[in-house]
Amino acid sequence: MKTKEVIKGYKGFNKDLKCMGFQYEEGKEYETDKKPVRCTKNGFHLCENPLDTWSYYPLNSGSKYYQVEGSGDVSRVEKEDSKIAVQKIKINAAISLFDMIKIGVDVILKKVKATIGDYAHAATTGYHAHAATTGYHAYAATTGDSAHAATTGHYAHAATTGDYAHAATTGYHAHATTTGSHAHAATTGDSAHAATTG
Repeated sequence: MKTKEVIKGYKGFNKDLKCMGFQYEEGKEYETDKKPVRCTKNGFHLCENPLDTWSYYPLNSGSKYYQVEGSGDVSRVEKEDSKIAVQKIKINAAISLFDMIKIGVDVILKKVKATIGDYAHAATTGYHAHAATTGYHAYAATTGDSAHAATTGHYAHAATTGDYAHAATTGYHAHATTTGSHAHAATTGDSAHAATTG
C-alpha cells in the first residue's frame, strides 16, 4: 500500500545506532528502492507502539530508541505486533524510557476498553490481548503471547504472562511483572519495581 501520509513511529537500534547491520544517523532520511516493500523482508521497519520495540531491541542490552517517521510504500502483517515496513524513514530524536511508557499506555488505551478511576482493574486473555488502566491502585493483567499490560497512577501494577509480552507502569510504588520468553517490564516513578522471568 502506498501512502502520502507520514506515519509516526518508534525504532530500536543497537548501541551503535545500527539495525540489521544498517548504520543510521539521527536527523537523516533513508529510502529503499526495493519494491514491493514487505514487512520482515525488506524496507525500513518501525513500530507504531513504542513498547513493541522491546521485542527486537531489549531494554537491558544497551539498546537505543528513537522517534521516527515513515512514508511511501507501507507493509503490515495482520495479527502481529505494531511493526510495519516503509519505503522511506526519517530518524528523529531519541526517546526516553518514561516517554516510551507514557506513549505506549496511550496507544494501548486507544485500542482497548480501558478502565479509568481509582481502584480500576483490567484483565485480558488471548493472543495480542491488551489491558490498560489509569487511576490510583489500578491493576492491569494479561495472559497470552504478545499481550501488553499498562497502568498509570500511584500504586499501579501491571502483569503479563506469555512470550513477547510487555508490562509498563508509571507512578509511585508502581510494579511491572512479566513471565515468558522475550518478555519485558518497565516502570517509572519512585519506589517502582520491574521483574521478568523467561
